[in-house]
Amino acid sequence: MSEGRYDTAQICMNGHIINSMSKSHPEHNKEFCDKCGARTITKCPHCNTPIRGHYHEPLGFFPSGTSHRTTSHR
Repeated sequence: MSEGRYDTAQICMNGHIINSMSKSHPEHNKEFCDKCGARTITKCPHCNTPIRGHYHEPLGFFPSGTSHRTTSHR
């Protein structure tokens, strides 16, 4: 089983979350914040470390009592 991983988050300089999955879904990234207009970042401006975002569960991992298949109700 593979290990889970964190995506990189995109936030504005005022701390608003723009996209918690900026690597997996870059189509949702924005250059500026819709709430305050501040510039957005994906790395710490001081140490250049990527900002931790959404946690992707490992492949094949399903919490107890759940299934990867959905059932349709008639």
